[in-house]
Amino acid sequence: STFIEFVCDPTDSLQPTVVQSGCVHSVTFPTALACVQPPVDCTAYDAAKGLSYDIAALAGTHVLEGNGDIFAISVCGALDVGMYSQCPVGTGVCQFANLSYACILLPRVI
Repeated sequence: STFIEFVCDPTDSLQPTVVQSGCVHSVTFPTALACVQPPVDCTAYDAAKGLSYDIAALAGTHVLEGNGDIFAISVCGALDVGMYSQCPVGTGVCQFANLSYACILLPRVI
């Protein structure tokens, strides 16, 4: 038998460990994906009216194209680093024009 346990490693720097006991193998696999993520506050506040709006329905990454530019905008969080690796972690907006890009570091875009 084999047992696999995923444990939180926010740095993704630890190596998996394997322990064998007879015919049983236990694998402990550290990964950032096992870490509990804090809830994201996805509200917009209108100071003039004193109202707040839940914009969670808009959450996610949206891609807009126009005039030769491509904008990747993440609402309520940062862009997926894997898809937009040109921009550093925490980027909320990334603009691509031809072969260049510009990044705006925002924890969330409202």
